[in-house]
Amino acid sequence: MPIHIKIRDYIKAQPGLTIKYVSSKADIEYQTFQLMLRGKRKITIDVYEDICRKGLGLSPKYFFDD
Repeated sequence: MPIHIKIRDYIKAQPGLTIKYVSSKADIEYQTFQLMLRGKRKITIDVYEDICRKGLGLSPKYFFDD
């Protein structure tokens, strides 16, 4: 499963967590983050780390542990 779908599904599964909140915490423009989660814009390694660490409070390894 592509990483943007894993991130999107994780956000949707967490009560009270929103895309807007995660984008704000990760310091990513909301519209840009929406494009990333739709697969319309690539997520770079640096941005991925910001999403995980700052936005979600997770280790970047979280979405790779199956």
